[in-house]
Amino acid sequence: MDRPIFLAKAVLAALWFGICSAAGLGMSLLRWKDPSCGHDFARMLSPPLLRLFGIQLSVEGEERLHAAAPCVYVANHQSNLDVVFFGMVYPPRTLLIGKRELMWIPFFGLMFAAMGNVLMDRRDSKRCIDAMSALASRMPQQGLCVWIFPEGHRNQGGPLLPFKKGAFHLAADAGVPLVPLVLGPIRRVVDPSRMRCPGGRIELKVLEPIPSAGREVPELMAEARQRMEQGLALLNRPAVEARG
Repeated sequence: MDRPIFLAKAVLAALWFGICSAAGLGMSLLRWKDPSCGHDFARMLSPPLLRLFGIQLSVEGEERLHAAAPCVYVANHQSNLDVVFFGMVYPPRTLLIGKRELMWIPFFGLMFAAMGNVLMDRRDSKRCIDAMSALASRMPQQGLCVWIFPEGHRNQGGPLLPFKKGAFHLAADAGVPLVPLVLGPIRRVVDPSRMRCPGGRIELKVLEPIPSAGREVPELMAEARQRMEQGLALLNRPAVEARG
């Protein structure tokens, strides 16, 4: 019965995503470039989807999200479902950096841009550098945070992939702290590759902020990676061991 149940829930989830994207597009057009639109969209999208799949999200250290602002959030990137889980803690006045290809997703792509998020064409390195430099200037002036998945690609729930330098250059240039986040294995509660949705509890940890002032990018990358790997090691323990 797992497969039919999963397919039914997946159809409902896709419909809800479409409805939220259309509503979010209308909201973002009315509030053009408002950096809190992303927070409002996430709060609309995520809770019903977690209930649909029978998932309970446990968050540790949520107070750190707001205490460090403005800042750069860096999180592990497992799958396209990340948005549902991280959406539960996505703060106001926070922007995302995404690939230009997102513009091709109906409703969502235009909404993403209208919310003030930054779209990057990785083939044009000069434009990417210029966009990041402009963003670094805006962050302290406007009290903005930026959310980045530093791996750049989905790790499918495996070990962290090599980090790209962009998030760490941004934090150093803006003079703002890094706030690492780690999410436990999504496949334990929903696994699209096997068409299973057992549901249950999944943990998300907001780790201690990392000051960037006066520090070099390689040092920031190494510290963020070390902390995230340590956090993931705890979250990736077998469920029985973790409960004990």
